[in-house]
Amino acid sequence: PGPRDTSIKPGETAAISVDITRERFNDPVVLTFAGLPDGVTVMEADRTISKDATTAKLTLKATNEAKLVEGQVVTVTGAGGGATHDGTFKVSVKQK
Repeated sequence: PGPRDTSIKPGETAAISVDITRERFNDPVVLTFAGLPDGVTVMEADRTISKDATTAKLTLKATNEAKLVEGQVVTVTGAGGGATHDGTFKVSVKQK
């Protein structure tokens, strides 16, 4: 599963958490995001969940020009140890 559905306003930030389940797996997991709304980015350059952690706390940032959108589906992919897993969540960009 991906992070909880998130709402953000242009020019603001929103915190998200990505949780992973570890079963006989001890490698770092690198997260990538696809389908973020126009003008919305993940602020952190390092999107790695260390080998002994199960959660990454990240920050979404919307530019002042971010397009307003309701419930855009974003895919987050975790890759590590030769395996990949996808999760989805929705991001809405709402008027200030």
